[in-house]
Amino acid sequence: MTVCNVENEFLENFKRHNINLNFHSRFALNILLTIANHYNRNLRLLNKTRLRIERELKNNVTNKQLYNLMEVEKSLVYFLAALKGNDGIIKKLFRLPAIKRFDEDEELIEDLVIENNQAIETTELYTDILESITTSYASLLSNEMNNTMKTLTLFTVFLTLPTLVFSFFGMNVPLPLNEHSYVSWLIIIGISLIFVSCVGAFLWRKQKL
Repeated sequence: MTVCNVENEFLENFKRHNINLNFHSRFALNILLTIANHYNRNLRLLNKTRLRIERELKNNVTNKQLYNLMEVEKSLVYFLAALKGNDGIIKKLFRLPAIKRFDEDEELIEDLVIENNQAIETTELYTDILESITTSYASLLSNEMNNTMKTLTLFTVFLTLPTLVFSFFGMNVPLPLNEHSYVSWLIIIGISLIFVSCVGAFLWRKQKL
C-alpha cells in the first residue's frame, strides 16, 4: 500500500472516469494509457520550453541558454528510456496466460499502443531536433570566439607597428631633421600612419578572401 498526503493525479483521473477495478486487465490498461497520455502532455511542455529558448537564442547566444537546451535534451533521453521500457511491458503483459483479455479491451489496447508509440516517435523527433540545434549554436559560438580573437590580433598588430617604427630611433640614433624637431616628428607620425594603414588594408583584404 502506498500512502500520499497530496492528491494523486492518476487516482483522480480514475475517479472522474469511473473505472471499474473489478477487471484487473482493464485496470492495468487504464494505468498504462494514463501514463502514456501524461508523457505526451509533458512532451508538449518540453517542446514549448525548447521553442522559447530558441527564440531567446535568436537574439543572443549565451552559454546559459545552451545549458538549458541540454537540460531539455537530457529530459528527453530519460523520457525515451522510460517509454521504451513501457513498450516492452505492454508487449509482454498481455501475452501472459494469467492476464484475461475481454473483447471490450481491444479498443483500449489499440489506443494504448498508439499513444505509447506516438510518445516514442515524438521523443525521438524532439531529440534529433535538439541535437541539431545544440550542435549548430555551439559551432556559432565557436565562430564568434574565432572572430573575436582575429579582431584582438588585428588590434595587437596595429598597436605594435608604431612601437616598431619609433624603436628605430633610439637614444644612440640621431633623429632626421633634428634641427627641425617639429617637422621630424610629423614625418615619423605620418610614416607610422601610412605603414599602419597599408598593413591594416592588407589584413582586412586577406580576411575577406
